[in-house]
Amino acid sequence: MAKWGFWLAAVALSGAAIAGAQSSPPAPGAGPRFGTIAGRVSDPRGVVQSGIPVTITSRDGRFVEKIFTQASGRFALPRLAPGVYSVEVLLPTFLPFWKAPILVLPGAQVLLDINLRSLADSVAVRWPDNPAEAREEWMWVLRSGAPPRHILRFQEETAAAAAPPDPREHAVRGTVQFWAGNDSRSFGSDPGLRTTFDMEYGAGSANGLGIAGSAGWEQGTPAASFRTAWNRRIGDDTTSTFSATLRQVFLPGEYWRSLASPGGTAERLQSMSFGYEHENAPSERLRVRYGALLDTLSLGERMIRWSPFGRITYSHSDSTRLSFFYAGTAPRVLPSDGELGRQKADRWLAIPQLSSGGNLRPTLESGRHLEAAWEQQWGAEYRLQAGAFYDSLSEVALSLAAAQSKGFLTGLLRDPFSNRYFLSGGSYSGPGARASFSAKLFRNSEVAVGYSYAGGLQVASSRLRASGPQALRELVHARRGHSFTVKVTSKVPRLNTQVVTSYRWLPRHSVVTPDPYDQGMGRAEPFLNVVLLQPLPSPNILPGQFQAVADFSNLIAQGYLPIQTPDGGRALLFPAARSFRGGFNFIF
Repeated sequence: MAKWGFWLAAVALSGAAIAGAQSSPPAPGAGPRFGTIAGRVSDPRGVVQSGIPVTITSRDGRFVEKIFTQASGRFALPRLAPGVYSVEVLLPTFLPFWKAPILVLPGAQVLLDINLRSLADSVAVRWPDNPAEAREEWMWVLRSGAPPRHILRFQEETAAAAAPPDPREHAVRGTVQFWAGNDSRSFGSDPGLRTTFDMEYGAGSANGLGIAGSAGWEQGTPAASFRTAWNRRIGDDTTSTFSATLRQVFLPGEYWRSLASPGGTAERLQSMSFGYEHENAPSERLRVRYGALLDTLSLGERMIRWSPFGRITYSHSDSTRLSFFYAGTAPRVLPSDGELGRQKADRWLAIPQLSSGGNLRPTLESGRHLEAAWEQQWGAEYRLQAGAFYDSLSEVALSLAAAQSKGFLTGLLRDPFSNRYFLSGGSYSGPGARASFSAKLFRNSEVAVGYSYAGGLQVASSRLRASGPQALRELVHARRGHSFTVKVTSKVPRLNTQVVTSYRWLPRHSVVTPDPYDQGMGRAEPFLNVVLLQPLPSPNILPGQFQAVADFSNLIAQGYLPIQTPDGGRALLFPAARSFRGGFNFIF
């Protein structure tokens, strides 16, 4: 099975790279460097616009490419052959934007600041000084089509800027997701049917309100989560963020009876998190970010976890950056971390990871992480990241499933949305190191490779025998090992379908994913994973973009370790479950 998994992974990664190769234009000559057109799109109030189509066309018309702005309003099209181009933005809610000629030189980057204007912002309607004379002039316009004086006059840009802003006008942007799937990724986090939203509300240039939430249902169990965050900007270099998250899962009575020691008779699992984060820049090259999270969870009994964190980033130059990071919690995102896209809201709203401890009572996974990292960038094509770290994790959750014997798992904590069980595998700690490198191979294709040497939990053999959960825990030991990652991101020409294919090799007989704090460009889930993102036609009455999503995890079901049970049955121990999730996004 491992050999077949390796060859299938290689074929999938090669296919993604070929798709990118087919989309690249022919090089203008032997060995020339390429250029880049990049920029930001905003509305008249300066609010960045996400999901906006930007069309870049060469002067001869043979090269036409449409790209979409990110959540930050930014766009970039690298690896452009030197020449003259034009940039165009056409939207039904704004006036057309067109800029040409734009000269792209080898190794250079052209930056554009696109400020879209609506017709209401560009047209001024006023009452004429002499209504009778204006009426005669308007009649002459209707007769000849050549007015001697403007009746509708375009407002000057300086006059529009001088007009006081309407305090009732605010900018709202975000994503609404409709998801369905067949397996949870962690405890209580993924109902089979789920709707998630993540929105940002700009209350002026100095304040912002973030709202995220989800509601789902599976196996007769409803679940809901809600998060709000208030961001306050002080000057140009200081921000503070306060956040609060509430999560609830309404568990049926039979779920409580399946636990060995429920410790109570409540019918719901409730979790709350409170966070504070402060970020400032003492100098042009130094940024400091720190804060804390307070997690509380009630599952028959109350559990509390306090998690401080901090990061110091020093930019030696525009292409070189050093950072030092500390986190006193299990792996997760920070309160205002916005660099993970769709996974950002998923991790915010997920219940903290639980498992069954030594006495089969629920216990929280926890950890500490200390890291020093270095990042180097060469233009828009190449980037290198490297770091050394020290991890210390406790009550690490192991994932199990019953293949033929359910008696073996009796009393263990079961995920309310699937047949997955969680057992604490104990603790481990130790140093580690990682490195990753990314390169843009073609205009629509990028490859990233990663390597890490870190500690984790492993077993000695692929064939296990255990009389119960406690005996299984004694078979798990902490060991360090090597892990490799290959990730290819490409876009299919004409269809604009984005394909992200990754494969991560784990140390042999691993039962958890090593280096769980990795958030770099080489990060990937174990084994073969494929994500498809397809833009869909969107009606003009909706100011946004529809998108179809398909997410395949552990596609060829690798890493499953069978456990022979005393009753002759079989259970499975695995670091990552095979699952499929799909649905639709609406980005506005």
